[in-house]
Amino acid sequence: MKNKRKTAFIILLTLIISLFPAGVFAASNGDPLGDVLYSDIVAYIDGKAIPTSIKSGTTMVVVEDLARYGFDVVWNKTDRTLRVERNAGKKIDPLPVEKDTAHKPGTFKCKYVYTDIRTYLSGKLVESFAIDGRTLIDFELLVKYGLISWNGAQREIKITLKNIYEIADYYNSDGSFSKLGLSLGEVNSEKVLTLKNGDIFVVGKFRYMIATTSVNLPFYTQGSLDDVIRWWADYAKTLEDTGEVILVK
Repeated sequence: MKNKRKTAFIILLTLIISLFPAGVFAASNGDPLGDVLYSDIVAYIDGKAIPTSIKSGTTMVVVEDLARYGFDVVWNKTDRTLRVERNAGKKIDPLPVEKDTAHKPGTFKCKYVYTDIRTYLSGKLVESFAIDGRTLIDFELLVKYGLISWNGAQREIKITLKNIYEIADYYNSDGSFSKLGLSLGEVNSEKVLTLKNGDIFVVGKFRYMIATTSVNLPFYTQGSLDDVIRWWADYAKTLEDTGEVILVK
């Protein structure tokens, strides 16, 4: 009789739980979410190695470590945020990284846990987790700051940092373009942004790298943001046809 009551209770409890939508039973700080594994992959930022871990086949790096690789990492205790910005003039002080030969790649390293800390890369919220009181993000999220390449034979993933300009970031609802720190020049009485060789500008989902010494980009400001993006897409295609820019991933 007791076993029947126990079974009935378990079934009832399961039914009750199933009625609640996902997210009602919210995770708390420190709740384990999964395994972090040892990795034989070495990640590089501008040729400098940075420590990594593996989560679900994804190469992860510690956000706080980025402060030693040309980024500003600002912690706000009040709103519990980490904000990351590229700082091209910052001194690079890379961490020592040695190939891990003591642990088999893919074996258990530690648990990653839930954190209520929100991480922003140049104002964009990204998914993050925690291990040992530090914050993990996907290394490939840094693609917004440069070009990423993967070498399977060497087990290396690299990012080459670039100056990147996302056209949509400069657009205002009044049809003008502006951004803190943006410096526009002038050519034939027209406002232009001069980009140098290797700089990248982003139009929608496409990234174009300057392939010549420099290119003056005029600031088209007519219509909605969608109108502006369409104009820029056509303009970028023209520059690609002339060889002044190349389409990059």
